[in-house]
Amino acid sequence: MIQLRDYQQECLVAIDQALADAEAAGRLPRTLVIAATGTGKTVIFLAWLDKLPTDARVLIIAHRRELIYQPRDRAAEFCPAVAERMGVVMGQEDDVGAQVIVATVQSLTSGDRMARILAHGPIDVCILDEAHHGTASTYLRVLDELGPECRVIGFTATPMRTDGDGLRRVFSSCAYRFPIDAAIRRGPSQVRCAGVLVALDAQGRQGDRGRLGAREPGRPAQGREHPGDRS
Repeated sequence: MIQLRDYQQECLVAIDQALADAEAAGRLPRTLVIAATGTGKTVIFLAWLDKLPTDARVLIIAHRRELIYQPRDRAAEFCPAVAERMGVVMGQEDDVGAQVIVATVQSLTSGDRMARILAHGPIDVCILDEAHHGTASTYLRVLDELGPECRVIGFTATPMRTDGDGLRRVFSSCAYRFPIDAAIRRGPSQVRCAGVLVALDAQGRQGDRGRLGAREPGRPAQGREHPGDRS
C-alpha cells in the first residue's frame, strides 16, 4: 500500500464522516471531494476502496476513455488487492460481472450494459471521476439506476461549472477541499513544477491560423515525484 500524504489521510477520514453524517440525517449518501490537479485524487479513492470488504461492488465512472485505465494502472502498482478485482466496461471490453468496474459514462448509457452489471448484484459504491460533469443527463441516469442506497463519492479539481448548473443537486455535501493554494501553503513538496524550453520562430507560421512552429520540441525539467501526488 502506498504511503499517503497527510492531506490524503485527512481526506479519507472526511469521506467516512460525510457519508456517516448523511446516513444519520437521512440524506442521500453522496459526497464531493475537491482537490487540485496533481494532488493525487486517484490515489485517494483507491486507498478508500482498499478499506472496503472484498465482496463490495464498486463502479468507477470516467468521463473520457483516456482516463479508463489510469485507476487500473495505479491500483496494480499500489493496491494489488483492488486491482485483482477490477474489470473494464468500454468498447469490446465487457467485464460486467467484476467486483470493481471501471467504465465510461457513454458505455453505461449505451444498450443494456447497466442492466447486465446490476444483474450480478447491486453497486455499493460509485466513484465519479471529474465529478463536475455529474449534472449531465447521462450521469443522472446512471445514478438513478444505482438507487438511493449506493454511496457516491465525486472527485474534481474544478467544481464551478461554466453553465451555472450546480453540483448541489447531485451531492449532499462536500467532504473535503484541498485547492492549489492550500497545497502551496503546506509545503513546496506538495507542488511539482516543470519548465518547458521552446524556441519559437514567427516565420514558422502556417496558413492564416497564426500557428507558430517550434524549432525544437519542449524539454520538461526533471524533478522527483512522490507517488501520492499522482492523480
